[in-house]
Amino acid sequence: MSSAIKAVLLSAFVMPGAGHWHLKSYTKAAVITATIFVCIGLIVREAVIRTQVVIEKIQADGSTFDFSRIFELTKQAIQQGDTQLVAIATYTIIGCWLLGLLDAYRLGRQADKK
Repeated sequence: MSSAIKAVLLSAFVMPGAGHWHLKSYTKAAVITATIFVCIGLIVREAVIRTQVVIEKIQADGSTFDFSRIFELTKQAIQQGDTQLVAIATYTIIGCWLLGLLDAYRLGRQADKK
């Protein structure tokens, strides 16, 4: 199997940047991987904040488990959340992943020619 195919498969299915690690392009791999992890961290942080808001409202109501109430509070929390930050982080992940795939293929092709 060629280096280009290995790098693309690693980047696509293991982790963005894994193909660059395989091709020993460590700086690019570190940048791609760090960017992905920071974006995932921002998305998880926002999800935890929204979850805490819902839990606090449920506890303040003092009501029993009511799925429709939880659903309504979750819907409100999502609408009040920082959806722009989550959207930017999501698009950044997708962009880094796709650009990483293309660059891993390009670097792999160069390595195969040598």
